[in-house]
Amino acid sequence: CGVLTQGMGGNTGSANIGSWTNMQNYADQESAKVVKTSLAGGGVLCCKKGCQECPTGTYSSTDRAISASTCIDCPANTISAAGASSVGACECKAGFGGSEWSDCQMCPAGTYKETKGFSTCTSCPAGTYSSSPGAASAAACLACPADSDSLEGSSAVEACSCNIGFGGPDGGPCTACAKGFYKDTAGAGQCISCLADHWNPSEGAGSVDECRECPLRTSAPAGSESITDCLCPAGYDGAGGA
Repeated sequence: CGVLTQGMGGNTGSANIGSWTNMQNYADQESAKVVKTSLAGGGVLCCKKGCQECPTGTYSSTDRAISASTCIDCPANTISAAGASSVGACECKAGFGGSEWSDCQMCPAGTYKETKGFSTCTSCPAGTYSSSPGAASAAACLACPADSDSLEGSSAVEACSCNIGFGGPDGGPCTACAKGFYKDTAGAGQCISCLADHWNPSEGAGSVDECRECPLRTSAPAGSESITDCLCPAGYDGAGGA
């Protein structure tokens, strides 16, 4: 504490807490927030009271403020560190993207933003999706069902399409094409049978080229899975495709 004598300074108002200067025992003659008590003879005993920071999510541009009421809430979807002194310190929250405090928008489904600040939301990677707007973590991006894939930034499980060689609806489940069948495009749909007089021994075939032609003068029904399905036609003798 120090004593502020008459004629060496003054307070900024009639309140018992104010900003005072020229206090004794303050070598740098700082302006301090003090509590005053009148002394006999007209002097004032001044005890320094530490300044309090405005809390997180608020700011105050008022100099020598004496009330927490000067701490103003940051704009919607923004946040500041404690002790912020201007609205420019209010940054977009995690889960919200934008280039300035007045333009913070919730990240749309299929994207996320893990930190506060002025930046755009990040798209979920290919092979994942997120149906949650305002996501603040990459953990919101969920893996597509087995044997399906999606584009970057997908916002629903239905964006996960069955891979080549797998049949089923968008969003799954996707099942490998059976022997004797193939599917050469990604997306919803059923596997296609190999043509008659062809056979395919492999599951999950992704091309018609995997349907092999039966031996000369033998035939097989569509969807055949083994060379033994290739048989000699009537009027011909032999072991067929055996």
